[in-house]
Amino acid sequence: MDNSANTVVSILDTLTEAGFACCLFGSWAEEVLKLVRPCRHSDIDLLLVAPSWEMLVRDNPLSVLGFTEIPAKRLPHKRAYVCLDLMVELILVQPGGDRLETLFWGDITYVWSSPLSCEGMLAGRTIQCASAENLVRFRAEHYSIQPWRWEAFPHGSQ
Repeated sequence: MDNSANTVVSILDTLTEAGFACCLFGSWAEEVLKLVRPCRHSDIDLLLVAPSWEMLVRDNPLSVLGFTEIPAKRLPHKRAYVCLDLMVELILVQPGGDRLETLFWGDITYVWSSPLSCEGMLAGRTIQCASAENLVRFRAEHYSIQPWRWEAFPHGSQ
Protein backbone atom coordinates (compact mmCIF):
# COMPACT_ATOMS: atom_id res chain seq x y z
CA MET A 1 0.00 0.00 0.00
CA ASP A 2 1.08 3.55 -0.64
CA ASN A 3 2.44 5.46 2.35
CA SER A 4 -0.12 8.22 1.97
CA ALA A 5 -1.77 10.62 4.38
CA ASN A 6 -4.94 8.50 4.28
CA THR A 7 -2.94 5.40 5.25
CA VAL A 8 -1.34 7.22 8.18
CA VAL A 9 -4.75 8.37 9.42
CA SER A 10 -6.14 4.85 9.01
CA ILE A 11 -3.32 3.33 11.08
CA LEU A 12 -3.69 6.02 13.77
CA ASP A 13 -7.45 5.40 13.88
CA THR A 14 -6.95 1.63 14.22
CA LEU A 15 -4.53 2.06 17.13
CA THR A 16 -6.63 4.73 18.86
CA GLU A 17 -9.80 2.65 18.60
CA ALA A 18 -7.90 -0.29 20.15
CA GLY A 19 -6.91 1.86 23.13
CA PHE A 20 -3.34 2.76 22.22
CA ALA A 21 -2.32 6.36 23.04
CA CYS A 22 -0.24 7.21 19.97
CA CYS A 23 0.83 10.41 18.31
CA LEU A 24 2.49 10.90 14.95
CA PHE A 25 6.26 11.35 15.05
CA GLY A 26 9.19 11.55 12.63
CA SER A 27 9.07 12.94 9.12
CA TRP A 28 5.30 12.60 8.79
CA ALA A 29 4.78 14.76 11.89
CA GLU A 30 7.42 17.22 10.70
CA GLU A 31 5.52 17.51 7.42
CA VAL A 32 2.13 17.95 9.14
CA LEU A 33 3.54 20.77 11.28
CA LYS A 34 5.25 22.31 8.21
CA LEU A 35 8.75 21.88 9.63
CA VAL A 36 9.83 20.19 6.39
CA ARG A 37 8.55 20.14 2.83
CA PRO A 38 6.28 17.30 1.74
CA CYS A 39 8.26 14.25 0.66
CA ARG A 40 7.98 10.50 0.18
CA HIS A 41 8.01 8.59 3.43
CA SER A 42 9.52 5.13 3.88
CA ASP A 43 7.74 4.35 7.16
CA ILE A 44 5.40 5.70 9.81
CA ASP A 45 6.85 6.68 13.18
CA LEU A 46 4.63 6.94 16.25
CA LEU A 47 5.12 7.72 19.91
CA LEU A 48 3.23 5.30 22.16
CA VAL A 49 2.47 6.60 25.64
CA ALA A 50 2.30 3.61 27.98
CA PRO A 51 3.92 2.38 31.19
CA SER A 52 5.59 -0.55 29.40
CA TRP A 53 5.43 -2.79 26.33
CA GLU A 54 3.12 -5.13 28.27
CA MET A 55 0.00 -3.92 26.46
CA LEU A 56 1.56 -4.93 23.14
CA VAL A 57 2.74 -8.37 24.16
CA ARG A 58 -0.22 -9.48 26.27
CA ASP A 59 -2.26 -11.70 23.93
CA ASN A 60 -0.44 -9.98 21.02
CA PRO A 61 -3.30 -7.53 20.31
CA LEU A 62 -1.52 -5.84 17.43
CA SER A 63 -1.53 -9.06 15.40
CA VAL A 64 -5.32 -9.11 15.72
CA LEU A 65 -5.31 -5.58 14.25
CA GLY A 66 -3.25 -6.66 11.23
CA PHE A 67 0.22 -5.72 12.53
CA THR A 68 3.11 -8.19 12.11
CA GLU A 69 6.14 -7.61 14.34
CA ILE A 70 9.61 -7.20 12.84
CA PRO A 71 11.69 -9.08 15.45
CA ALA A 72 15.01 -7.54 14.31
CA LYS A 73 13.67 -4.11 15.29
CA ARG A 74 12.78 -5.14 18.85
CA LEU A 75 14.76 -2.83 21.11
CA PRO A 76 14.14 -1.68 24.69
CA HIS A 77 12.75 1.64 23.43
CA LYS A 78 11.20 0.63 20.12
CA ARG A 79 9.09 -1.95 18.35
CA ALA A 80 8.44 -2.16 14.64
CA TYR A 81 5.58 -3.76 12.73
CA VAL A 82 4.37 -4.20 9.19
CA CYS A 83 0.82 -3.01 8.62
CA LEU A 84 -0.78 -2.44 5.22
CA ASP A 85 2.62 -3.34 3.69
CA LEU A 86 4.30 -0.43 5.53
CA MET A 87 6.73 -0.37 8.42
CA VAL A 88 5.25 1.25 11.52
CA GLU A 89 7.74 2.04 14.28
CA LEU A 90 6.57 2.68 17.83
CA ILE A 91 8.76 4.47 20.37
CA LEU A 92 7.72 3.86 23.97
CA VAL A 93 7.11 7.04 25.99
CA GLN A 94 6.64 6.20 29.66
CA PRO A 95 5.07 8.33 32.36
CA GLY A 96 7.72 9.04 34.99
CA GLY A 97 6.25 11.11 37.78
CA ASP A 98 5.52 14.55 36.35
CA ARG A 99 7.32 13.91 33.07
CA LEU A 100 7.30 11.64 30.03
CA GLU A 101 10.47 9.76 29.15
CA THR A 102 11.92 7.15 26.85
CA LEU A 103 14.59 4.76 28.06
CA PHE A 104 16.71 4.48 24.92
CA TRP A 105 18.75 1.28 24.64
CA GLY A 106 17.41 0.35 28.08
CA ASP A 107 19.72 2.71 29.97
CA ILE A 108 19.62 6.27 28.54
CA THR A 109 16.75 8.39 29.84
CA TYR A 110 15.41 10.94 27.35
CA VAL A 111 12.90 13.40 28.82
CA TRP A 112 10.32 14.74 26.39
CA SER A 113 9.24 18.38 26.49
CA SER A 114 5.75 19.17 27.72
CA PRO A 115 3.34 19.10 26.08
CA LEU A 116 4.36 15.95 24.22
CA SER A 117 1.91 16.50 21.40
CA CYS A 118 -0.32 18.97 19.63
CA GLU A 119 -3.08 18.84 17.06
CA GLY A 120 -2.32 18.76 13.37
CA MET A 121 -4.30 18.28 10.18
CA LEU A 122 -3.70 15.33 7.88
CA ALA A 123 -5.99 14.12 5.11
CA GLY A 124 -8.64 16.58 6.30
CA ARG A 125 -8.61 15.12 9.81
CA THR A 126 -7.38 16.41 13.15
CA ILE A 127 -4.70 14.11 14.55
CA GLN A 128 -2.23 14.16 17.41
CA CYS A 129 1.38 14.91 16.42
CA ALA A 130 4.50 15.20 18.51
CA SER A 131 4.93 18.89 19.30
CA ALA A 132 7.21 21.00 17.11
CA GLU A 133 9.53 21.48 20.08
CA ASN A 134 9.87 17.71 20.57
CA LEU A 135 10.39 17.07 16.86
CA VAL A 136 13.07 19.73 16.48
CA ARG A 137 14.91 18.79 19.68
CA PHE A 138 14.81 15.06 18.96
CA ARG A 139 16.08 15.58 15.40
CA ALA A 140 18.99 17.64 16.77
CA GLU A 141 19.86 15.13 19.51
CA HIS A 142 18.99 11.84 17.81
CA TYR A 143 22.49 10.61 16.96
CA SER A 144 24.07 12.04 20.10
CA ILE A 145 22.17 9.53 22.24
CA GLN A 146 25.09 7.12 22.76
CA PRO A 147 26.65 7.44 19.30
CA TRP A 148 28.85 4.37 19.73
CA ARG A 149 25.71 2.22 19.71
CA TRP A 150 24.84 3.52 16.23
CA GLU A 151 27.92 1.72 14.90
CA ALA A 152 26.01 -1.55 15.30
CA PHE A 153 22.94 -0.07 13.60
CA PRO A 154 23.57 1.76 10.30
CA HIS A 155 21.91 5.18 10.35
CA GLY A 156 19.44 4.21 7.63
CA SER A 157 18.12 1.17 9.54
CA GLN A 158 17.02 2.99 12.68
